[in-house]
Amino acid sequence: LVIEEILPINEESESIALKLATYARKNNGSFHISIRGAQSNKVYNEENIRASSLQDNAFKTFRLCEKLDSDVDRQIVVTLTSESPQGQGAGIYYSSIKAYEGSVFKINDETMDGDLSLRFLNENESLSLFYHMIIIWVISTFSLIILMLLLVKPKYETLFTMMAICFGLTFWLIITPMSVPDETIHYEYSLQLSNYMMGIDHMDINAEYQNYDAMAGHMNISAAYERFIRKINRPLKLRPEQGEMLFDIDDSYKICFVPQALGITLARLLKWNMLRTFYLGRLFNLIFYIVCVHIAIRKTPVHKVLFGILATLPIFMQQAASFSYDCYINGLTFVIIACLMKWMYQEEQSDKKEFIFVFIVNMLRAPIKVVY
Repeated sequence: LVIEEILPINEESESIALKLATYARKNNGSFHISIRGAQSNKVYNEENIRASSLQDNAFKTFRLCEKLDSDVDRQIVVTLTSESPQGQGAGIYYSSIKAYEGSVFKINDETMDGDLSLRFLNENESLSLFYHMIIIWVISTFSLIILMLLLVKPKYETLFTMMAICFGLTFWLIITPMSVPDETIHYEYSLQLSNYMMGIDHMDINAEYQNYDAMAGHMNISAAYERFIRKINRPLKLRPEQGEMLFDIDDSYKICFVPQALGITLARLLKWNMLRTFYLGRLFNLIFYIVCVHIAIRKTPVHKVLFGILATLPIFMQQAASFSYDCYINGLTFVIIACLMKWMYQEEQSDKKEFIFVFIVNMLRAPIKVVY
């Protein structure tokens, strides 16, 4: 088996990482990896890897003999070869979605769609500053929450709304684009719904909004942070070619992508670049969830602390800070349960307005999956 990928370099990268699998078994096989320059034919790394030394479903880092430089090579060639017996070798992940523009991916000389789950790793002063800013943000926000508890003693809905904002913005920033499962699909669905809002054919999109370079792969990587630092403030430069949508929102439930699509539409009207558009879509999804959490905690007469703790758990917050429609499901579910708790514990009869409110919320959520 010979796997080869030719892809454009990421300047100043010191290592590359490949996502490998051992299938949770003890393997005795091995494979050979070669990393060389496409133009210079210079060998940046070459080694044999025993499958028994690998961790399952984890990235393996390969250090380069020197930093990549576009003056020497514009592309690198990563070649993996293995003659391990069946059931004794390691597996390597790849995506059918292109992560690197201009890359060529081959298996046994047959060109395939997509790319290896390969990531460039590098350290520089800009990244170090970015990491330090994140640390300062986390310490500051958590300190603010503790001070609120000690000095102000706010209402539960105010406290947990503040916590949701702090936690949500942290996840919104530190989880790189496309790292949340299925985020590529949800992002494209949101783009298509944005087209509906703007009166454009839903499958029509400029290729600039599908520039997934350094994004796809379900993994936070330094290259994605670097792209964020370098390109977040760049003016929009639409590409001459049109993109091709990989998924069709007409096959899905549209309402759950309304918050994300509103953010994308606003960014497109403001002529923001792809990164800003992406993050504004995420932000609108987060705002929707935080509003739902606030309503739920305010409405329930009991277990307000439990509601708040559940709503701000990391698993909920990282979904809310992404394009995932789980944010829509979770937010509305908290509201519905809170209203039911209110009805169970209140002595007076519920008015028609509240019943209509719960009915509408249920109708918005019910079609999203069969279980509801």
